[in-house]
Amino acid sequence: MAADSSADSLLASQADVLGEQVLQGGADPSYEACAQRLPELLAYTFLANEGSSEVIYVEPDGRLGVLAGEFGPVRLDHALFDPAKLLPPAEPNRAVRRLIAGWLPAIDFAFTDGKNGIAWQQTAFVAPTRPELYVAFKSVRAGVGEATVRFRIGAEGLTPVAAEWFDARQRELEVHWGTAFADATRIEVPEGKVPKACYASLARALVTHDGPKPRYGVGIYRNPKDDHFPPATLSTVNACVEWNLFARARAHLDYYLDHALRPDGTFDYYGPAVSEYGQLLDAMARYARRSRDGAWLCGRVPEAERIVAHLLALRCQGLKWPRDDPRHGLLFGSGEADTHEETDFYYAGSAWAWRGLLELARAWTELGDDAMRARAAELRSEAKALRADLDASIAKSVVPTPGGPFVPPVPCFDKPFPTMTADRFASYTNYRYWPEMLSSLVLRPEWHDAILAYRAAHGGELLGTTRFLDRLDDWPFAACAQGLLARDRIARYLLGFYGHLAAHCTQGTYTAYEQVAIRGTPTRTCVADYCVPAQLVTPLMARWMLVDEEPDAEVLWLGRAMPRRWLGAGQHLSVRRAPTRWGLIEFTLETRGDGSIAARVVLPDRGLPAELRLRLRRPGPAPLSAVTVNGQPHALLDPQGETIRIPRPEAPALDIVAR
Repeated sequence: MAADSSADSLLASQADVLGEQVLQGGADPSYEACAQRLPELLAYTFLANEGSSEVIYVEPDGRLGVLAGEFGPVRLDHALFDPAKLLPPAEPNRAVRRLIAGWLPAIDFAFTDGKNGIAWQQTAFVAPTRPELYVAFKSVRAGVGEATVRFRIGAEGLTPVAAEWFDARQRELEVHWGTAFADATRIEVPEGKVPKACYASLARALVTHDGPKPRYGVGIYRNPKDDHFPPATLSTVNACVEWNLFARARAHLDYYLDHALRPDGTFDYYGPAVSEYGQLLDAMARYARRSRDGAWLCGRVPEAERIVAHLLALRCQGLKWPRDDPRHGLLFGSGEADTHEETDFYYAGSAWAWRGLLELARAWTELGDDAMRARAAELRSEAKALRADLDASIAKSVVPTPGGPFVPPVPCFDKPFPTMTADRFASYTNYRYWPEMLSSLVLRPEWHDAILAYRAAHGGELLGTTRFLDRLDDWPFAACAQGLLARDRIARYLLGFYGHLAAHCTQGTYTAYEQVAIRGTPTRTCVADYCVPAQLVTPLMARWMLVDEEPDAEVLWLGRAMPRRWLGAGQHLSVRRAPTRWGLIEFTLETRGDGSIAARVVLPDRGLPAELRLRLRRPGPAPLSAVTVNGQPHALLDPQGETIRIPRPEAPALDIVAR
């Protein structure tokens, strides 16, 4: 674990020293390898349900209460429950902080004071449909025995309840979330922590919101001014779509379109970024194409057209610049809420306007009526022209440097950052502007690679996650991850996945914050409050490592970024009910005793991708050499890329054996 003195050297380094240590020797990154590089992150978590705006905060020592109004060292305004009041003086030398069943929005904490022979366990949860808090507290004292008390906590204070009553309330919680996720994508992998972290993150994000009304986070991020921050809704919608939670995705889209979209097509928020308008169009299209909810898409044409009109109005203003000017045709506006007054022609805004227009056109073509298909052709034309102007602008603005090209975040900026934390502009480029340029997938491959390389070589990363000044600020990392996956940077993708889970989330409770400290001994803490987009990085990345579809090609990937150890001897994994734009897909993988891998793929029920790609990243140096599909030899094997290509699969299920 890095102490404060070594943290200073990490912060001074241009390279990702810890990430390089994890990647040394060529082994895939792991949670354990990442977790041991920095002190444990120790901070609050919280309890809530989907229908109530009340939030109960949980301190690492088990105290429950209401959070103070401002972020600072004093977190609880007042405690509703303090375990210390039920114990003699005690100082735990061991603590295990978990969630009930490993993923439910309910704590299960255990502490041991070996010196005084005292141990205690605390479980707590909020009822799933009522603002009622329940706590069970069990203490064990050497020579005294054990005692368990159970309470319902409300305005009247602590009310004791019987064991049967408490157990019934806990079963109610378990049944509620079992039902809520009954149709969700199901993953079973050799690393049990991963699915638990995914389901815990999805549940925690859902209880952050007040039903479909968005909340950016908790603490200071429950301030109403942050409710319409688009990434809170965008990340929730996209995660729900990826995990087959379509009803929730639709509810959150409906709320935002009905309550946050103004008549002029702008968002009712103090600092929306231009990129977020394109991202909302993309989210609408993604939901409709995956769910095949054409009726919803047709019903939302007026709202989509208002957003399109806003983007095209910005585009029209950009076309007034001379054709040889790098600003020609680009969209002018904000790049991020924190910098909303620093307006410019951010490439991320134009890139996501292109992506949003294109994806909306695709959805209207597939699911719309004749009028929508005709309009889709016009949007494709607008997107094509915008991409040409964006491409020309970047080509004029790229700056050669001895270490490789520097791709600026805005046109006419010719001063490459000495480090990605050198100043405010560099930091926001590293944490927001560049990741969004990458995730739009609009860049030429050489520019895409240049951004990834520059970010990694100039102090932009730590354990693969995103640095912002002297801390980690990783909530937009899912965008960067999409960029890594698109360029098949699998080792760095996994480094970012495990780095985020180990260094940016609390152990056992999987709570993610907007910013966390790099310095700290013996533990680190959060520097900014919890937020929804940071919480959803893990389930988004886990889904893409297992099932990923290329947006601009008819290609569906299975196992694209799975860790090699998941295909070690005797291992088994399965993915069920994974939604794609071709329908639900499921597959299983099993490593047999002779070293071969048996896969069964049940193909989507509507249409088929032009090509299915199954990647089998086996441990060890021996490449794949022979494959059969449904008993027949299959020649389309890329041993170097460890990928089996199956063009136009025709059978409803594929039985694949690879050696």
